[in-house]
Order: sequence, then C-alpha cells, then structure tokens
Amino acid sequence: MKNLKWILVAVLVVAGGLGALLSLQKPGSRASSLEPEVTKPPEVEAPANGEKKQDTEKTASAETEMAKASTPLSQNPIFLPEEARQSVFAKYEYKEQIDQYSDLSKKVLRPEAESNWMKKVQEDGSFVNSLGDLLTTPATSDQEIAMQDAAIEVLIDSVKGNPQGPAAKVLDEVVSNKVVEDKSVPQVQRENLAGIKGEVMMKWISSVPKEEGQMAGRLPGPVSEKVWKNVLAVKDNNLKESQTLAK
Repeated sequence: MKNLKWILVAVLVVAGGLGALLSLQKPGSRASSLEPEVTKPPEVEAPANGEKKQDTEKTASAETEMAKASTPLSQNPIFLPEEARQSVFAKYEYKEQIDQYSDLSKKVLRPEAESNWMKKVQEDGSFVNSLGDLLTTPATSDQEIAMQDAAIEVLIDSVKGNPQGPAAKVLDEVVSNKVVEDKSVPQVQRENLAGIKGEVMMKWISSVPKEEGQMAGRLPGPVSEKVWKNVLAVKDNNLKESQTLAK
C-alpha cells in the first residue's frame, strides 16, 4: 500500500514537483472554490483605552477558535491545530479492532472464525463510518500511516462485498475531501492526503470498475484532479505491462 501511495506522489514530483502542483489554481469561475475571497473588515478607530482594544481582540480570537472547534472536520476546509490532529488518531475508538483486522489480513491462511470476524467488521456500519476521519486527517508518524493503511484495507474489502454499502459513502467522502486543496495546510500533510486519495481511487476502481466513470465528478479541485490523472496513468501502465507479459 505504501508503495502505491509513493508511486502516485512520485508521479506528481516527476510531472513538475509536488510543491508546484500544490500551488495550482482552478481557472476562471471555478477559482473561487479554491481560493475564497477574503473580505477586509472596515477599519475601526482605536479606542482611547488600549486595554479595551486588547480585550476586544482576545474576545474575537476566542470566538474564532470556538467556531473552529464546533465545526465538523469534514466541513472545515482549514485544518485542525496539531493537538487536535493527533487526537483523531490517539482517541480513535476502534483502534483495537482496526489493529486486529490489520494483523489478520496479513495471514495467508485464516481459521473460519477469524474470517467470519473480519466479515462482521466489514459490515459494521458504525465501525466503517468511523474510518473516514482517519483518511481525511493527515498522518505524520508511522503508526498513524499504519492505521490509514488498515482503514483503506477494511473499506476496500467492505465495498467488494457491498458496492453500495456504507464503505462506498466513506470512500466518496475521502475522494471529495478538500483539505488537500488548502495551501494553508503544511505540504507534508497534503502529500500524505494526496497519497491516500490516490490509493483509495486506484483500489476502488479496481474493486468496483463502474466507479471509474463517477470519479471525476467527486474531485474538489486541481490537486485532486492531478492525482486522478496520475491514477489513470498508473492503471494504463499496469495494463500495458500485463498485456506484454501475457504475450
């Protein structure tokens, strides 16, 4: 899984540098969705009492932070502070289950009881829905990346058995997530999310081929569009190699 993610990122780098890619903007009228216009507030004369001005600024700052904290991750284009980012992984309620699933998936031969448990997990709506937070939150450590890898594995296994089930909705949310388009997010985090998005798209269309025709409509911006083009390029290259080996 890691190799696929880094192949996709490497394609971005070869195509002109990921840094350059992440600075792309949408042309024409669509540019507004990438770079929202910021309206400059009217200037206000400073009050005679400097302390009152400071109090006002502190109150405004506190209100802004409260508004960010109350906004669901999936609806907040500006990413969370580092402490909140870490808590998504550290406080993940199904960590035991996802670790167990990851361990069992590595087995070549599994007892029937373990296979049945994995299938039950794949069909658990609450568990499947929880995986979206892991895949729309940038990972910065090996442990966090391992959790993301396991999350993708569960979702792909689940969508194979039920293409229209809850896993499809979560995969859709990962592909349409806008954080990778946000230039205020650190580049290393955007690279992680670009790799996740590319791997999800590649494995989803491999497992459910009809989804390929729907993928372009899910893309929220130019970075996601570039990742999708790279996915298609990798897919075509793999097909050509398979045809060559078959001769």
